[in-house]
Amino acid sequence: MPHRVVAHKEKTNWISLAAAPPGTIVRVMAFLGGQCFQQRMTSMGLYPGRELLILRGGERAWGPMLLAVGECRFGLGRAMAKKILVQPL
Repeated sequence: MPHRVVAHKEKTNWISLAAAPPGTIVRVMAFLGGQCFQQRMTSMGLYPGRELLILRGGERAWGPMLLAVGECRFGLGRAMAKKILVQPL
């Protein structure tokens, strides 16, 4: 999946997925990992433009984040979550 280069001014309200508080709906904007990481996220239904709901997580929570992507629910480790940039909606 090719990346779209985004001007810096458009990135001002992007945060790491790991920093998003529970109950927040976010839109995936970019991945900071390599091609294997991007392919893995895409296979899980996460790709730029996809909206998801944070069920459990945030900066002060312990353990994996719990996410809702459409009708699917899954856990994602914090190290991976830090490599995903999102925009809160």
